[in-house]
Amino acid sequence: MTVIDGRRGVAIAIVLLTLAVAAGGVAADEPAEFEVVDVQPDADLTVEEGETVPVGAFVENAGEGAGVDVVELVVDGDVVASEEVALDPGEREVVSVDLEPPSEGSYEWRFETADDVSESYVLTVEEADDVRFEIVDVTPEGDHSLETGDPVDVEVTVENVGSEAGADDVEVVLGPSGDREPVELDAGDRTTVTVTLPAPPDGEYDWGVLTDDDVAGPWTLTVGDGEPDEPAEFEIVDVTPDGDRTVADGEPLEVEATVANPGDEATTDEVVLAVDGAVGDVEPLELGAGERDVVRLSADAVDGEWLVATSRDVVGPWQLTVEDADDADDADADDADDADSDDADDEDADADSDGADDADADDADDADADDADEDAIDADELPGFGALVALLAVLFVGSATARWARLSE
Repeated sequence: MTVIDGRRGVAIAIVLLTLAVAAGGVAADEPAEFEVVDVQPDADLTVEEGETVPVGAFVENAGEGAGVDVVELVVDGDVVASEEVALDPGEREVVSVDLEPPSEGSYEWRFETADDVSESYVLTVEEADDVRFEIVDVTPEGDHSLETGDPVDVEVTVENVGSEAGADDVEVVLGPSGDREPVELDAGDRTTVTVTLPAPPDGEYDWGVLTDDDVAGPWTLTVGDGEPDEPAEFEIVDVTPDGDRTVADGEPLEVEATVANPGDEATTDEVVLAVDGAVGDVEPLELGAGERDVVRLSADAVDGEWLVATSRDVVGPWQLTVEDADDADDADADDADDADSDDADDEDADADSDGADDADADDADDADADDADEDAIDADELPGFGALVALLAVLFVGSATARWARLSE
């Protein structure tokens, strides 16, 4: 009996397993598939001996399951670098490698995964020229000062200490700016060049001299008293009228803005009037150092917040309310309050005369009408803020980060 029950149990288990697989209850894990979807640079390369080349590949998991793979950089069939990558389905990652070329010659390179192979490219390695420009002397050298308005004149003596003739640039770097002078020299020759930079504003600057193979500096140059000039700046000093405003329906919002430039340099900017996130008038304005001017601006009036702005300053926001033309002719708020108070007293007292009753009725009607008008105004003033206008100037100034990285080494 036991044997029969055991066989029956096995048979039942097989049936249940078959039904589960058929119903999708048991499924094999979906595989990952790593593809090389892009290579950078996707071109043949030519370098000199000893030169390192950064290369990279975009790798994507095109499979249905997560997985881990190894991305390999292959040069002439040999794996010279590899990196393990773990990706979810549809995810991609950049693999970056510094390719250090072998000796002079031509080589084939590509990226590979367990599932894919990228297109192959040719790496050509040329013999390096023995050209080395060394900085022999700089005049003036080290930390020094200049008077305000004086140009920067630097004399640089360089020598080609290599075994072959060649060319290079002698570059003088001053803060974020600079200039360069090209030089050609035979092996063992030297020359002196002068690099001139325009007069910089007052302040302190890091400066130095560079060639492809040598660095002198960094040092400090102090111009004038060493205090930097105040940059150009547009400041809104007055808006007339300002504050919360109420205008009649169909009338524009009109204001006058007084704008000043408290900086030390002339500049140009735009003055903008904005209402409830919509830009109205935009007036260009140019101001010299210390100057000010008045501009007149208008915009369509809608319920919302309003402000005046330049790319460097914002004044406001304030609330703007638009009321019906009929409401603008009604009695002011104090009269309406008095009418409400009189009406309440008349109703409590129950006046004896018909004339008083009539007056009460008329006053009550007027009060009701005034209340309805005020309710309508309140409805218009319900919160419904538009997006505030963020008018910020982004001033892009070129930097010498890479060059100063070399000077700081």
